[in-house]
Amino acid sequence: TIGYQHAGIMNYQNIINHNYKKNFNPDFIITSGKNNMKHFTKFFEKNKKKNKQKIFEIGSNRYFNNRGGKILFNKIDNILIIPEGTYEETKILFDLSVELAKQYHKKKFILRTHPQININHFSKNFLIFKRYENLKNLVFSTESFIDDLNRSNAVIYRGSTGVITAILKGLIPIYFKQENEHLNLDPLFDLKKFRKHLKSTNEFKKFLNVRKGYFNEYKSAKIFCSNYFTPQKPSKTLGIFKQIMRNN
Repeated sequence: TIGYQHAGIMNYQNIINHNYKKNFNPDFIITSGKNNMKHFTKFFEKNKKKNKQKIFEIGSNRYFNNRGGKILFNKIDNILIIPEGTYEETKILFDLSVELAKQYHKKKFILRTHPQININHFSKNFLIFKRYENLKNLVFSTESFIDDLNRSNAVIYRGSTGVITAILKGLIPIYFKQENEHLNLDPLFDLKKFRKHLKSTNEFKKFLNVRKGYFNEYKSAKIFCSNYFTPQKPSKTLGIFKQIMRNN
């Protein structure tokens, strides 16, 4: 039995330690990138539950290569909003977007729903369209994810690993931390200096000119994100499964 870790790993995430029924506990684990493989290896070394020789980094089709791409912006004009694929998280960030658009008229906020969200169902339940229809600086995206990244300077997120690609495209990441939030959903929890936390709409103005003195931190963040989802190659995949067959 082989388990594939395809998404991100959050701080305090305990699903790694979950014990399934006998036939469903993985004998081997393959990960989507080098960073997540390190988390699994450290966890199992600490808990002595699995031999690290049975963990392999196989990569992901979410790998993104941004050679020759832009490196940060002088100022923030267009802000992309990327919620996770739940209605609750979508409403949290869309409510924030409405308030930001009202307060910062010269900035453009681009709302992008997760592919798992049915926008018609969402709008009927939360009446989001009635709330933003008179805000010219707030739009729902109909473009591709890459097109949205190309026209944006910053990204506001919570648990979405789409922020990984956004950083590789040169966007400033801003994590929205709710009041009295005890469980941090940030997939960038390892980047303690680089990540920015937004707690209220009034704080947003301090992120509008963050380029100065940010390059060294960005270089480290880009390396981190480049290893978050690594490329999948047929030769690497075949080699890993040959090792699994031998070890089994």
